[in-house]
Amino acid sequence: MTVARTMVAGSAACLSACVAAAPAAVAVRDLAVADMPVTVDGRAFVASIAPGANGIALTNVGAVAVPGGSVRVTAPGLMRDEGIMAKQAAEQACTGQGGAFQPQAIGRYAAQDVWVFDGACA
Repeated sequence: MTVARTMVAGSAACLSACVAAAPAAVAVRDLAVADMPVTVDGRAFVASIAPGANGIALTNVGAVAVPGGSVRVTAPGLMRDEGIMAKQAAEQACTGQGGAFQPQAIGRYAAQDVWVFDGACA
């Protein structure tokens, strides 16, 4: 049990030390819910941008809030290990709608075929 706690604490310390400083505050745009097709490396996704909860970013001062709209990315067969591709789709959707993509926002695998990036689009 002690070894597991030490490993978790060490991993968190490494993550905190390996990321950038806290992001500056970003004004949140008024976002209308929008579904749009996006293609990354020949694979089709549907991305939805909507107002949502603040995201989270890991920084050298700990976890901080990332204000912005939520980007939901879906595709048949989208798996937990495809977060990078889902984040690329989220970025294309956000910038395609005139938003500023915030890559420091951490995504989560929300359900089968769904990744969500809260706070990722300002």
